[in-house]
Amino acid sequence: LLISSRNDRRVPYTQSRKMHKKLKKLGKVSHYVQMEDGDHYMMTSTARATTLTELEKFLAKHIGK
Repeated sequence: LLISSRNDRRVPYTQSRKMHKKLKKLGKVSHYVQMEDGDHYMMTSTARATTLTELEKFLAKHIGK
């Protein structure tokens, strides 16, 4: 699970996107979520909600409920 924000000043969102594409090319399971806001620390409530929702879905899919 890779989650990034377009306005992250610490880690460019393109780094996560490239990693996702490389993992897929290698036949690995990868899920990429790109958000428009939130910065590196998921500062907005929307970013935090998206992160938690995507994490919950990812964990349910890969380890069960």
